Amino acid sequence: MSRFLRLLWVVFQVLVITVFSDFQNDRRLLEDYNKFQHIPSARTTSKKLQMHFLAQTDASRLKRQLRGHYDIIYIIDSSSSISRAEFRKGIKAIQLLIDKGARDSLHAAITVANQAHPVFTFSSVEKANEKLEKLQRTGGKTNMQEALEKSLRMFQNPSSGARAGSFRRVLVVTDGQSNVKRNKTLLNAMDLKLNGAEIFVIGVGEYLDGIHELVHLASSLDAHLYRAGDMQGLVEVVKLITPVSYRRSWESEVRRIRQAVMLGRQ
Repeated sequence: MSRFLRLLWVVFQVLVITVFSDFQNDRRLLEDYNKFQHIPSARTTSKKLQMHFLAQTDASRLKRQLRGHYDIIYIIDSSSSISRAEFRKGIKAIQLLIDKGARDSLHAAITVANQAHPVFTFSSVEKANEKLEKLQRTGGKTNMQEALEKSLRMFQNPSSGARAGSFRRVLVVTDGQSNVKRNKTLLNAMDLKLNGAEIFVIGVGEYLDGIHELVHLASSLDAHLYRAGDMQGLVEVVKLITPVSYRRSWESEVRRIRQAVMLGRQ
């Protein structure tokens, strides 16, 4: 009997250690996610957006001129958790962002509520902003998985205006996690990534319950995940982005970089 009790005690100790270890792991994981609740200064976020989303550096501009252009889809949260006023501010932020990007980029938009609705396919800066101006919030749930699925279809369908060889980008603007077929959200995001699309995510709100989903939705944590306290805060972030001229030809870029290299050797 004493042997049985000793065995039972050992089993109990193993169970306690396992439960405590799982608790510690869960706590560390929660702490890791919670650090993404932090909202950096508007200046910090604007510089990050300018560098990574707009790719306004000499090297990235040269790469774009030599290899292709950007085709960008904006997935815009139109659910009931976002007020009509906040929705309009979010639209304004996207319009400003489009204005500050490369003129040869093409833009498309999909709104997310009970269903994902493609608002317009790939269009010029002027046409995209004109169509966004007329956009209104619909209300409902957040069917992000369908929006991601339709984004992939749009990239793959030549009739949508998608260009062969373009750099594919998706920018998600949302105030939290999906709540329609949530199990498919990250799977559809992975399909997009495997088909060459980068996913940028802007999480809007002081505290996001679904931050873990947004963390895994983004293509990376350092360059693709952003935070803003509210939509007006996002507008202020985009206003701080410095417009950069894209008019220089790739020949002049090559010449300028070559001269810089030669000067560095002297």
